[in-house]
Amino acid sequence: MKSFLQQTIASILGTLVGLTIFAGGSLLGLIGLITFLAALSSSSEPVGLKGRSMLALDLSLAIRDEPGQAEDSIDRWLSDRPRTIPLRVLLDTLAQAAKDRQITGLYLYDSAGTGPIAGYATLREVREAILEFRKKKPVIAYGTDWDERTYYLTSAANETRLHPAGGLEFNGLAAESTFWSGALEKYGIGVQFVRAGKFKSAVEPFARRDFSPENRAQTAALLQDLWQTVLTATGQSRKQSIAQLQAIADQGGLLRSDQAVKLGLVDRLAYDDQVIERVLKLADREDNKPTFQRVAVADYARQVGTVEAAQSKLGDRRKNATGQEIALLYATGTMVTQTTDGERDAMNSTAIATELRKLRKNEDVKAIVLRIDSPGGSATAADIIAREVSLAAKDKPVIVSMGDVAASGGYWIAAPATEIWAEPTTIAGSIGVFGLLPNIQKLGENNGVNWDAVTTAPFANIGSVTRSKTPAELALLQSSVDWTYDRFLDHVAQSRSIDRAKVEELAQGRIWSGKAAADLGLVDQLGGLDQAIAAAAKAAKLGKDWVLAEYPRREPFGLSWLEDKSQALWSRLGWSQSPLIARSLAQLPSQLWLLNDDPRSTYVWWPDRLEIR
Repeated sequence: MKSFLQQTIASILGTLVGLTIFAGGSLLGLIGLITFLAALSSSSEPVGLKGRSMLALDLSLAIRDEPGQAEDSIDRWLSDRPRTIPLRVLLDTLAQAAKDRQITGLYLYDSAGTGPIAGYATLREVREAILEFRKKKPVIAYGTDWDERTYYLTSAANETRLHPAGGLEFNGLAAESTFWSGALEKYGIGVQFVRAGKFKSAVEPFARRDFSPENRAQTAALLQDLWQTVLTATGQSRKQSIAQLQAIADQGGLLRSDQAVKLGLVDRLAYDDQVIERVLKLADREDNKPTFQRVAVADYARQVGTVEAAQSKLGDRRKNATGQEIALLYATGTMVTQTTDGERDAMNSTAIATELRKLRKNEDVKAIVLRIDSPGGSATAADIIAREVSLAAKDKPVIVSMGDVAASGGYWIAAPATEIWAEPTTIAGSIGVFGLLPNIQKLGENNGVNWDAVTTAPFANIGSVTRSKTPAELALLQSSVDWTYDRFLDHVAQSRSIDRAKVEELAQGRIWSGKAAADLGLVDQLGGLDQAIAAAAKAAKLGKDWVLAEYPRREPFGLSWLEDKSQALWSRLGWSQSPLIARSLAQLPSQLWLLNDDPRSTYVWWPDRLEIR
């Protein structure tokens, strides 16, 4: 039914757009149309609480690090992307609901059957918030099939119930990466590379057909750290030892619902109606009357104002009279020196550096929390941002809070901060550099195309993609990568006050879990975003007299808003805004697209496409 309604609305919108353009309105008419739709969207009243309610958290949401902004109805109808919720909105909502007398408890479910779309660092923050909620009110988890990622959250509930026909997958974690070298070779695309750091694995998807021994070793160590965190947390909640849980995984771990109950991983089996009956009892109701309702997290957030509260102090919705502000700046996505049309989640170095500069000069801002969720990217982009972090840290406390990933360039910009916080399950480190050098010489030859060039110096044509690099050119490019690597090592050693030889030992492009990074001195403290914010308040000696403001601010109905909505509209109508070359490049791994940004073709980047499941 929803799909039918979406298609119907899309047809109506297509007709309106066509009439608008036909009538001569062109761009202005389209902007007017989208603004009209926005007005319809924003005019709807939030769902009110009528009596006692159960807060419902759909575990199939995509949980993201971004400024607090609820998904509006246009997003829900026009976009095919998974429904999202900002992490801070979710954390604030759970904290607020735990104190709300009208909220009787928390209900965890997975409407899409996909499990949560987030990394393990984000999931740990959510799990901790669920455990805090559980101290005040009951938490019930119900589903049909749970994997390790979903069970990591649902195991925090007071009561866990599986559908009798369902099951639980608890057979360990696996990391899988796609290797493109065979396909590139088949179609005549050659790939050469230069790198500094034997563990720097970003080049491997394009130059190998499997994991290198070094990459396999570092990935195995990372998985072990993540898995131990899952086992420890799950064992504490379910009163199982790590050895017991590991034995279940070693014996297969693909459990029927009855086996999951027998092994003590799930409390009982239940059908939908039995779960509803249990939820109603928590609300002191014996019948399903309108005085009881289940309210979604996003709707409750809008109702009680936690979306707006993302711009204020946690737990305090009022404007601070003294004007003392802690700025929370999000630095997320792959770092680029210029925004790429095909990568809407890229982090523009100029934009982030400008925000940092403004916050440094803003006298009302007493401390900055830099929330990093980035695998790095352009070395130039990372250096631009790191410089502003360093300058800001000289004027006021700059506390870094690492999300799911703060690797390579992500670590480069974190290093100069006053203090670095990470979750035990954060992916950090990857202090290394590389350059990827594709060419289409063979592709051209296979199709009767050849290139030739005339130069005034031996290396004048070094940037050409129509041929492979000569040994002399590769040596020159390697020297550039080595120089950047040396700067990276010096930067970390000076910023973190670690002996350079020790940094070089920890570097080599190797990734570390947040826990390992803390043990090695690359991270100061283990904890989530709220702990980092509290640390910023303490470092600035603000006590409780402060407010939190999120950056960068997204202005409603601005150009970026219109661009978002119009792109969603084109997608729903089956149209495309991307030029022909962008659509062609989209057939190749998106990494190749981003690896054309740095002016020196030098990158501090970790291949975040690694799938951990």
